[in-house]
Amino acid sequence: MDRPYVDYAFYTGEFYGTKIPEASFPYWANKASMRLDTVTFGRMGRWEQSELPSAAFDACCAIAEIMYDCDQREAALLAATGNGTVKSESNDGYSISYADISRSDIKADADKDIRCQVVEYLGHTGLLFRGKSKVWDV
Repeated sequence: MDRPYVDYAFYTGEFYGTKIPEASFPYWANKASMRLDTVTFGRMGRWEQSELPSAAFDACCAIAEIMYDCDQREAALLAATGNGTVKSESNDGYSISYADISRSDIKADADKDIRCQVVEYLGHTGLLFRGKSKVWDV
């Protein structure tokens, strides 16, 4: 199967997604599809789209949204301070305090969210099984 696994029509029409703009959707859908290939041990790429469970396509959309949101949060963080979010600022003696959040925190949160979504959508399909699957590794 070719990547990405979903297109913008599926994203807006069947997943009812609204976060990702149409112009940047192919990039994020492709990144999400690559992540799904990794967590399913390449199984999704070996099957025709019609043979995969519909939950796999919903998972792709959910992962794309998380990745897009992570990128937006990182961009906002960098635009605000170049390294961190301002927690407080004083004008009198010029003092700035930064919140305890970093780009690595944002990425770690996104990775955790992605794992949760993968399990929620694909946990019952057998695509995540680490061993040889009688269904998917034929």
